[in-house]
Amino acid sequence: MAQNNEVLVQTVDDFSRMISRQGAARPALFCFYELKACKVGLIAGMEDDINMPREFIVGEPSATFDAFPKEGLALDHFGMNKFEEEEDGIFHQVRRQLVKMAENSAVIMEQRGLARSHGLEV
Repeated sequence: MAQNNEVLVQTVDDFSRMISRQGAARPALFCFYELKACKVGLIAGMEDDINMPREFIVGEPSATFDAFPKEGLALDHFGMNKFEEEEDGIFHQVRRQLVKMAENSAVIMEQRGLARSHGLEV
């Protein structure tokens, strides 16, 4: 885990280019990123200490793709994708985007079918 890891940066660039070439038939992506730094030492099993430095594990630049919508969540890395209950405000942020993606999926699949029927690679 290193900021600006060359292999990771290249992989993200390649993925972004591949997705962008798909035009209207590209998959729906929405990027969430952490807004709170966390105690990185906890990953290594260090005992929780009030003086333990806090850092971002996956900040906005690493968690988002150009040309795709994004939104920060008021969570640290350990809280991402974990919800306390259905009434959790962060759950509603994520759910809202998932519902939009589901609603738009039929249109995307139709566009892919049209592209394939015209001999285009999707």
